[in-house]
Formats: sequence, structure tokens, C-alpha cells
Amino acid sequence: MKTQERKHFPRDGATDSGHPDYHLCQVFPLYDETGFPSTCARVDGRLTVGREAGLDNRLEIFDYAASRDHFRLEVVDRKLLLTDLNSTNGTFVNGELTRTRLVSLQDVIRIADSIFVITDEPPVGDREAEQRGVTVCSGASARAVAHVRKVAREKRCVLFLGETGTGKDVMVKLLHDFSGRSGKLVTVNCATIQEALLETTLFGCVEGAFTGSKESAGLVAEAHLGTLFLDEIGELPDHLQAKLLRFLETGEVLAVGATSPARFTVRVAAATNRLNVQARAGAALRQDLLGRLEDEVVRLTPLRLRREEIVPLMCRAIRARRVSPGKALDPYAVECALLYDWPRNVRQLLKSTESALVHGERRETLSHQVFDDLLAAPQAEEQRDAARPGATPTSGELRAALRAAEGNITEVAKHFGCHRKQVYRWLKRF
Repeated sequence: MKTQERKHFPRDGATDSGHPDYHLCQVFPLYDETGFPSTCARVDGRLTVGREAGLDNRLEIFDYAASRDHFRLEVVDRKLLLTDLNSTNGTFVNGELTRTRLVSLQDVIRIADSIFVITDEPPVGDREAEQRGVTVCSGASARAVAHVRKVAREKRCVLFLGETGTGKDVMVKLLHDFSGRSGKLVTVNCATIQEALLETTLFGCVEGAFTGSKESAGLVAEAHLGTLFLDEIGELPDHLQAKLLRFLETGEVLAVGATSPARFTVRVAAATNRLNVQARAGAALRQDLLGRLEDEVVRLTPLRLRREEIVPLMCRAIRARRVSPGKALDPYAVECALLYDWPRNVRQLLKSTESALVHGERRETLSHQVFDDLLAAPQAEEQRDAARPGATPTSGELRAALRAAEGNITEVAKHFGCHRKQVYRWLKRF
């Protein structure tokens, strides 16, 4: 495969017609070992993709299995219409062979060995964040990093909101690194420490405060001049919430058994995966404490809404095993990863990529068969539930869902709360 020249297309904002800003972001083949998208072209009314070089409204790709004019994207009534231009090897949208259909943001398009993702803005890199272990490719991640960088040197508390595995702990480390604080980053998971030990763990105790107790400074003292990260803050017991609130307001901590408080200078960051406005940090979290922690709120987007970052993250996991991503990845493995919803987000992607390398016949190649099997395993129980007689839709319900989704199998699967493979089984049955 010929190496493709990297191209950059600046974003101009929303179109005059008012339709969303659509971009076609090529995520495979790889331009370099980072996996950063090689090309991104804005769909300004109409865009034709293929091997044929052209002037305006064309994207030339270097894929000998693609046709000269392979497919076209055009904005019709503020929606994006894809049309296959009678290509030799076909155009696949979200894994389905397609002639013409409406496509949406984050949809995955494959032609031959080239894979694209529909985005609302071009990819954005951040070299400094990348060097510190944070992969940035999407606009959502770039904005989150920019927010962290902006508030890093302030004293204000920061609350990180995001689903499990979206990288809240990594972003807190970035916050601490950018802060320039002389102290260290101290992390405590409020959900994993026994409630009876939480108070002494956080605030310390004096010797003899209770039977068998020894003097302990506590994690707040350990984080002096640094950052204290309270993960799963919603699991903190009510009486400790009051004590934490007092510390945030006064900077003073009263150790268990102590008669006078001690003062510490600590930047507090907290995180939770409960995103509901009324109970995003747990129903038991005091509103006064929540208000104090919400000095700054950083929201992390789930991986399924920033698919253009999936390949760079896979490349990071592959490079960590001293393997070349260019040799390890093939289009089938990449497409498999892009079409999976990653309920445990970045953490699951990194672990699955590593496992696929370990269990493959050749350690330097990521077997797409092994990768597919790894991803299918967590869905087995869900698929069994969806296949139960009471959960199977009627043929009429299935047809109605297909019409409403305009034939998009992924959307039909979301409607019924099942995997796409289950929808195909229903189609075959009916």
C-alpha cells in the first residue's frame, strides 16, 4: 500500500445553509505509528472519494483496491447522503454493504482497505498531552484538555464527570502535572476503602485514639502542596462529607483523637461516573459539598462518541508492547473496533487490544478473529436475554423499527437494546 501524504483541512465553522458541519475523517491506513488520522476533508455540499485525483470537492485516496470514483457524500436537506458510485468492491457503512443511504455523525465507512469516520470537526492533536499519556484526537478531548490546562494553576476544586473508563484518573494526573505544584498527587478511591477506615485514611489519627491505633498523618496531609484526588466521591459517607466540606472551606483537618486542627494546602479534584444532574455524584452527596466541588466541571465524552480516537488509542496499546502498529493492524481489526460501542470505554479498548496481541498466534500481529471473539464475550449474556421469547419483536415491530431508522441496523439494535448480530438473526428468522 502506498504511503499517503498527510493533509490538513482547517475547519471553517457551520455552513451558511445551517446544516451540521460534516467531515470525512480517514482513520486507516495509518499515516504514522501514532494512528492520528491521515486525512480529513470537509463535506461542503458534495464530496467524491476515490483514486482519481481532482480539484474541488474531491478526496483522493491511495488504495489500489478502491475505484476511481468510489462513493459520494452530499448534503441533502441538512442530512448527509452517501451514494456508492458503482464501485468494484462496494461501500460498507457500519459493516453493511450499501448502495445509497443517509449517514450520521460517528458512522463508519469502509471501502477496500480504507476506513473513515463521519465527524463534525477535523481531528485535533495535542503533543504536550500525548507526551503525558493522554491521547487527543477529537475536538471533545481537545476541549477537555484545554479546560484542564486553563484551570490547572488555580486553587479551585475540579469535578470530573464521565462514564467508567473514560480516563478521569488520567485527566486528574494531567491537571496535577500542569499545576506546577511542588507536592505530589495522592489518589483515594472512596468506594474501595472500608467505611470504618476512611476517616483515618483521609484525615489521620493520633496514637491511642482507639484500641490498637497508631499515629497516622492521613492522605490529606500527604497531599500537602499537591493534589488530592477523590475518586468515586459519591461513595463518601455523610459524616465524612461534612468533615471534607470543612476542610475545603477552612483548610483545616482534625485528625481522629486530636484536640486541635492542622492546616494543609491541598488542591482537591473529585470524580464520579454518575452523570445525572440530580444524582450525578450519588443520591447521598450533600448539596453544599457538591456545590463546592463544582467550582470547575470537566465532562469526558464516552468513546463511542469520539470514534476517531479509537485507532490512536489502539496504537498506544500496541506500541507499549514494543510492536509496530503499522504491522499489527489490519482493516478488519480496525473496523471491528470502530463498530463496537465500548461500554467500559478507553480502559476496555486498551485491555482488549493488549489481550488480542497476547492471545494471537503471532505476537506482532493483532488477530482480528481473536479481537472479535474478545469483544463478543461480554455481549453473550445480553444477546441471550434479547433472544428470549418475550424479548423478540414481531415482524411488524421489526419492520417499523427498520423504517424509522431508515435501514440503519445499528440504530435498530439500539432501539431494541440488543447487539446488531441479534437484529440480523431476527431478519433471517422473519
